[in-house]
Amino acid sequence: MGALVGGLLVFYSMKDIELVDVLFRYMYDNGELLHYKIPLLEAGVDEDEINIQLLQKLNSLLKASGFAEVTNKKIENHPSGFKLNNEGVNMMLLFGSYENFLKEKQKEKTEITDEKEMERKNLDLDIKSKEWNLKTKWIFFVFAISGWIVSLLQFILSKLK
Repeated sequence: MGALVGGLLVFYSMKDIELVDVLFRYMYDNGELLHYKIPLLEAGVDEDEINIQLLQKLNSLLKASGFAEVTNKKIENHPSGFKLNNEGVNMMLLFGSYENFLKEKQKEKTEITDEKEMERKNLDLDIKSKEWNLKTKWIFFVFAISGWIVSLLQFILSKLK
């Protein structure tokens, strides 16, 4: 998974997505996220694993998701806290988690890709069909013209007799 953060594409592991999912669930249940440690510790993350790099990564992923908005309240060593915006609440209601949302988006992307592939195959088949039609129509045209000439000759010869 990747997200644009400050014009740079930053990649996240599934563990990061799961942790952000915990934060989304916490915001959904409690309204605001003012402390990262509480929901992360409740989710079973060791306190040793919670460092500034992880917090910055989760912070940037929350911002990049588009489902959380910054509040003016301080959050640990960061300038502000987060709360779910309307899209975030809808996402949680519809999908139940950020991970499910990402899976559904990936599934939709795959379906769109499959539809485009089918459309491309149909166009290829249509082109081949038209090429075959162009190649074979001349054969029938030659038979039709030669039949017409033979018929015309027989008609003229029958009138001359």
